Amino acid sequence: MSIWFSIGFTVSIFSIILITRKENSLFSEKIATAILGIWTLRFVLFYVKENTDVSFFPLLYFLDQGFFFVDGPLLFLYSKSLSVNRIRCKALLHFIPAVMAFAVTIYTYFQVPKADWPRIIEQLLSQSKQNIYRVSVEESVFIYCILIHNAIYALLSLKDVKKIKKVMLSNLSTINKSGVNWLSKFVKFWMFLLLIPLTIYFFNYIYPIVNIHYLEMGLIISLVLSAIYFGTNVIEQENIRIVHQEDETKTNNLKNKLSEKQAEIFQRLLAFMEKEKPFLEVDLTLNKLANLINIKSNELSYIINKNTYGNFHDFVNQYRIESVKKELTQSNEQIIMIAYANGFNSKSTFNSVFKKKTGMTPSQYRKTYTKVR
Repeated sequence: MSIWFSIGFTVSIFSIILITRKENSLFSEKIATAILGIWTLRFVLFYVKENTDVSFFPLLYFLDQGFFFVDGPLLFLYSKSLSVNRIRCKALLHFIPAVMAFAVTIYTYFQVPKADWPRIIEQLLSQSKQNIYRVSVEESVFIYCILIHNAIYALLSLKDVKKIKKVMLSNLSTINKSGVNWLSKFVKFWMFLLLIPLTIYFFNYIYPIVNIHYLEMGLIISLVLSAIYFGTNVIEQENIRIVHQEDETKTNNLKNKLSEKQAEIFQRLLAFMEKEKPFLEVDLTLNKLANLINIKSNELSYIINKNTYGNFHDFVNQYRIESVKKELTQSNEQIIMIAYANGFNSKSTFNSVFKKKTGMTPSQYRKTYTKVR
């Protein structure tokens, strides 16, 4: 398995180098670097355990177990850091279980006489090869804690990503590299390719059924695939600059404030969209549009939601699609060029939005509605 350790180590280090060399480093990238750093250290420990005699420093045989309490909190904090510039110090409380796990490991290590460790390590390795390893009640509790801990943080990360996606749709007209769909997929990927092999791996210690070496390889390959997918997407990830939703009290106050003039503001917005065509700007945001029509961004968001029963993203892209539809039937220009000229900067995003709005592809629409000349 040395080749997999080497691949995981190389991918993690290479990703860290590329991230740290980027100009104007984002806070989220610092969290990502910490995640990749932990994985790098884990691959090193795996390699040492696999290829060297750890009896000279037995603590290395157990030290990597504590890292399983670090992955979840770091992934959760990364998802949060995508939409904020800093995280409060109290976030460090998420790492209390990890500190406790390392403390228990170190305490247990020093409770055993140093002279006994070579024999214990040899016994563990022998049992592992024969697939007859048995765990104590304490070890079982430790295993259950790892699984529950990671499952909880995976679910929290998914919940946070879902919340970010909702707020993004209310603030951004274009969601490509700044999107978080990849993170949602990664968390699920991480749960299935890391937690499931990990679950089988640990439960096999209690009830040996599968050859432990196949499980170890499955776990290592899962970690390597996770490092590749995570590192690649982090490098391309852009910062998400959004205006967060107001709380319920502020929303009610805003509703009372705008109740009488919301129709007037909405008509002014529609006239501005038709005349000035701000939707042609790729990076149009809620804040930019609000400044253009001289109102507050939270007021504009409320007006759009109230009058269209949709969000800012849908509102702007509806204008883009209508403009594209018109040009498709009146021009022989390439479809992708028409899309780019109307505020889209991604072919896949354009095709997805167009089909969602019209029920057909751009090519089908042009063929169906182009006037016979």
